[in-house]
Amino acid sequence: MNKSLLTLALGAFGIGITRYIMMGILPDIAHDLDVSISIAGHLISAYALGVVTGVPALIIIGGKLPQRSVLLGLMIWFTVFNALSAFASNYPTMLVARFLAGLPHGAYLALGTVAASELAVSGKSGRSIAIMFVGLTLANVFGVPLGVFISNEIGWRWTFGLVGLIGFSTIWCIKTWIPELPQEVRTITKHDLTIFSQPSSWLVIVTTIAGTAGFFAWYSYIAPLLTGAAGFQSEDIPFILMLAGLGMTFGNMLGGRLIDRYSTLNTILYFLVGMSLSLCLLSLVAGNQLMVLIMTFTIPVFAFSLFGSLRMIMIKIFRSSQVLGSTINQVAFNVANVLGALIGGWSIQFGFSQATPWIGAAMALAGAAIAGYMMIRRQRSRMPYYYFGPMNIRGKYGASK
Repeated sequence: MNKSLLTLALGAFGIGITRYIMMGILPDIAHDLDVSISIAGHLISAYALGVVTGVPALIIIGGKLPQRSVLLGLMIWFTVFNALSAFASNYPTMLVARFLAGLPHGAYLALGTVAASELAVSGKSGRSIAIMFVGLTLANVFGVPLGVFISNEIGWRWTFGLVGLIGFSTIWCIKTWIPELPQEVRTITKHDLTIFSQPSSWLVIVTTIAGTAGFFAWYSYIAPLLTGAAGFQSEDIPFILMLAGLGMTFGNMLGGRLIDRYSTLNTILYFLVGMSLSLCLLSLVAGNQLMVLIMTFTIPVFAFSLFGSLRMIMIKIFRSSQVLGSTINQVAFNVANVLGALIGGWSIQFGFSQATPWIGAAMALAGAAIAGYMMIRRQRSRMPYYYFGPMNIRGKYGASK
């Protein structure tokens, strides 16, 4: 196995843990820092806001630097501020640390994708990129449950210590195993930005934000929901999160297969409707532990199948600039994370602690409505599935079949 690709996967593994671990240890942090669950939920939003800020800024700043140096710098930053999260003595300090820890997240994944393709054996770039993203998959299946177990047994600060250790190991591996890569200018030109004049671009972005915010409104507060209405014990949470991680993995694989066989826009609509109905059903069966477990697996299947479809259609829309498309994709997903966590937190703050699945269902349904509108525009305009409005630059962003 290529050690360089394993290094990129190790970094993705650490990023995946710190991204989703908050959902499982939120009650522990809220108790220790003496804040409510809804206020502690802002820590999730702060990290996502850091990703939104960091993706365009760090890609532009590092656009003319060697890729290996940029990856190394991103991982050093990631390691330092995740380690500082372990030593946060109060809520404001933790909030700042989470924001700063999120800055390198999207840039590492975006530039890591480019590096993986360049490190690949000829004709196997797709496989190399998949190896890197296996790190994210394993983070949800094994890393997050392990982090929750550590939090339950010896404290949440040790969980962030684990993330810091993974980051330090990745730094060493980057210096040791990743060679100097061809320097590539990764800038975004004024011409690339003309894509924002197309209605289709904004429709896809809004669909991404509205639809995926529904998942984050529920998943951000999954731990208190499981120990509340469902009646699970805190020691059950790691195993339930492992079940959710398996659902994410299966959904990612399922989405990839369906995208290859059906229209991307159709799959987006079906996945959004499926996620909305699943969240509604979860609300109705919240007191039945077996049904809650089934839905905890099912909802991530729909969500991560959806994520793949949205990523694909974003690439189609922004295909004139892969850098811009990758940037917008990361920004849209993390804006959804911010909104989902905030709105879910507000519902808890105002006394509707069991309402987050309903809120998530409403958001997913709103995304489905926009996707349905795009399907109507596609049929009327007879344009390819990745274009849904009148073209200002004909042939550049889509052409009639």
